Amino acid sequence: MFEARLPNLPREYAGEGTEHRVANEMPWPSTRSSEHRNAGERHAPPAVRSDLARPRDADTLRRMRLPPLDADACAELHAYQFAHHPWAARWIGPPAAGGTDAPAVWVFRNRFDLPAAQTIRLHVSADQRYVLALDGRRIGRGPERGDLRHWMYESYALDLAAGAHVLTALVTWHDPAGPTPPPLAQVTHRPGLMVFCEELPALATSADGWQVKPLPAYRFVRAQPTNAFYAVGSRVDLDATVHDWDAADGNGDDWQLPAVLMPISFEASVHESQPQWVMRPAMLPAMRDEPHTALIVRHVDAPPSADTDATPLRAAAYLADEAAGWTTMLHGGGPVTVPPHTRRRVLIDLTRYACAYTQLRVDGGRAASVRLRWEEALRVYDPATDPSLRDARRKDDRDDIEGKHFIGYGDTLHCDGAARAFEPLWWGAGRYLELLVVTAEEALSVAGLEVHVTGYPYDYVGTFSASDGRLEKVVRLGLHTLSMCSHETSMDCPHYEQLNYAGDTRLQSLVALTTTADDRLVRKNMKLFDWSQAGGAWPSSRYPTGALQTIPPFGLLWAASVHDYAMYRSDDAFVRSLMPGVRATLDRWRYQIDRDGLVRTPRGWNFVDWVKQWRNGVPTPRYDTPCGVLQWHLCYALTLAARLEETLNEPLLAQRNRNTAAMLAASGERAFYDPARRLLADDVARTQFSEHAQVLALLGGECSASLRAGLVSAISAPTGDLAPTSIYFSHY
Repeated sequence: MFEARLPNLPREYAGEGTEHRVANEMPWPSTRSSEHRNAGERHAPPAVRSDLARPRDADTLRRMRLPPLDADACAELHAYQFAHHPWAARWIGPPAAGGTDAPAVWVFRNRFDLPAAQTIRLHVSADQRYVLALDGRRIGRGPERGDLRHWMYESYALDLAAGAHVLTALVTWHDPAGPTPPPLAQVTHRPGLMVFCEELPALATSADGWQVKPLPAYRFVRAQPTNAFYAVGSRVDLDATVHDWDAADGNGDDWQLPAVLMPISFEASVHESQPQWVMRPAMLPAMRDEPHTALIVRHVDAPPSADTDATPLRAAAYLADEAAGWTTMLHGGGPVTVPPHTRRRVLIDLTRYACAYTQLRVDGGRAASVRLRWEEALRVYDPATDPSLRDARRKDDRDDIEGKHFIGYGDTLHCDGAARAFEPLWWGAGRYLELLVVTAEEALSVAGLEVHVTGYPYDYVGTFSASDGRLEKVVRLGLHTLSMCSHETSMDCPHYEQLNYAGDTRLQSLVALTTTADDRLVRKNMKLFDWSQAGGAWPSSRYPTGALQTIPPFGLLWAASVHDYAMYRSDDAFVRSLMPGVRATLDRWRYQIDRDGLVRTPRGWNFVDWVKQWRNGVPTPRYDTPCGVLQWHLCYALTLAARLEETLNEPLLAQRNRNTAAMLAASGERAFYDPARRLLADDVARTQFSEHAQVLALLGGECSASLRAGLVSAISAPTGDLAPTSIYFSHY
C-alpha cells in the first residue's frame, strides 16, 4: 500500500488574474524591508580577474531580485493615446548590430553618482541574455524566456550608498541564421538592452550616460558532439590574451555610444506598437544558485592528443598519484600545477545529475588551454569502426567508466599567463565533467573549480510512504528528474534540447502539482502554449522555439494539462483565461472528423510515442486517413474538456463535448474493433494494433461496457504484436 499527502493549498497560490496573488508576491509599489540594505555597497577589486562580474552569495541575489509582479510596474492603464509609451526609456543596442560576423557579446555601462544613500528599483531586459552587475558584483541574469509578443523583464531592489557607482550589463546574442545559433528555445529579434529606473531617470536606456563595448575575444562553438539532436545552442571559446578583462567592471577605454532602437511597449497597455519586445513582468522567481560540492575525481590520465573522444578511460592509464591533488583542489584545498608541455584529463563525477554554472580559476600557463565539457554518461563505441560517432549512443551502467568514451560539449579558456576566473555564459547539464588541460612553455596552476546548481526553486512539500521501500527511492529519483527539467520553462532533456514540449510538460506538471504548492512554472507553461496559437494555427508542440514545430496531438495534451490544473487548484479566473485557446484547439480537431465519424490524420508530425513498430513515432503515417489512436485520443481530450467546462459552469459547452466524444466512440468501435482479437486496431484495415489505442479508449470512458471489459482483459496479457507504450506514454 502507499499514500501520498499534500498539505491543503491556500487560494493565494492562484493565477495571474486580479482575484488572486501568489503568496510571497510583493504589492507594487512597495517599501523594501531592511533585508535589502547594503545591496549596492562597494567592494574592493579581486585578485583574480573574471570575464563575468563576480557573483554575490545566493541569499543576497535572492533578496535583490524582486518577486514576480502582478502587473507592469509603471505601465498604467489609460485611454488610448497614439504612440504613448509609459516608461521614459528606449531599447538600445550596439552601434552596428546584425550579421554573422557581428560580435556575439557586448558590455553596456552607466556610471553615475549619488549625493546621498538611496533606494532604487530597476527593471531590466535584453535580447538575448544579460548578466547584470553593480560595482563589479553580479545582481542577476535574464531575461526570463518568453516570446516576442510576451518579452519578460526582471525587477531588482537596490539600496545604494552615496558616491560613485557603475551599472553594467553583459549582453549575449547569437545569430539564428549563423553557424553558432542560440538555443532552439530562444527566440530573438536583434541585440538590445532595456533598463528603466523609477527613481533615477539617468539610468534609463534613453539617457546619455550609457556606453557600449564589443567583446570580440568570445568565440562560439556549436554544441554538436554526435549526430543526435542537440538544440542547446553554442558554447564559449574565450581567448584570454586578447580579452578586455577591465570591461566586466565597466572600466577601460574605447567605449562607444549605443544605437537607440525603439520605444518600449507593454502587453498590458499596448494599443499600437511594433510586434517585437512587447514587454511584461517576469512570471517566475529567480532560478536557484546553490553550490554543488559532492564532486569526486574518478580518473586522471595523460591522453595522446587533445581530441579525447577517441581515447577510452582505462584503469591502466590512471595516474593514481595525481588524483589526490585534483580532489583537494575541487574542495578548496589548494591548486594543482600542470607542468609545461603536458596534457592532463580529469574526469569529475558530480555523483548525481546536475544543471549548473561553473567557475574555473587558473593562474599562469601562458598559451595553455583549459577545456571543461559536460556529459550525461560515458559511452560504449568503437572509434575504429565508427569514426563519425554515428552510433555512439550506447551508455549502459552510468556508474561504470572503464573502457568508455567521454563525448560531450563545453567551454574552453585560452590562458594568457595571468590569474583568471572563467565562467561560461550558460549552464551545462549532466552527471560528469571532463577537465582537459594542455600546457605550452609555462606551467599552469588550476586553483579551483566551482559548480553552482541552477533551476526552478521548487520546495517539495508532498510526502510519500509505501510498504515497498523501493518505491520511495523511485519518488526521490522522480523529483530530482523534475528539478533538472524545470528552469525558465519546463524542459524535455536539459543536456540535449532544453525545449518545452506539451507532451512532456503535462507529465512534469502533474508531478509538480502533486508535490509542491508552487504552481507558477506550471501556469507559465500553460500560458506559453496558449500564446503559440498565432493566426489560427495548431498550438506549437514546443514553445518558445526558434523553429516552429507542429505536433497536432500535443495540442490535445496541452488542453488536458489545463484540465489537470483546474482539478488540482481552485483558480477559475486563470483557467477561464485559457479556455478560448482550449476550445479553438478542439474545434480544429473537429474539422478532422469525416462524415463517417472517423478522425482523419491532420497535416503535421502526428507523433504519439516512440514505438519501434511506428515510423517517427506516428501510428498512421499517411495524411487524411482514419487513425484509431487519434480517434480515441480526441475522445479522451473531449471528455476532459467536458469536465472542465462543467467546473466553469458552462453546461452547454460541456454537453457539446460529451456528444462529440460519444459519437467518436460509437463510430470508432464500428471501424476499429476486431472481435476476433478483442482489440481496437490503429487502422481501418485492422492490421496494426497498439496499447495506445486500448488505453486511450478506456480513459475516454465513452466506449460500451462490453468493449471495456474486453480491452482490459486483452491489455492485461498483451500479445507480441501489440505495440507497447514507451516509458513516456506508460503514464496513460
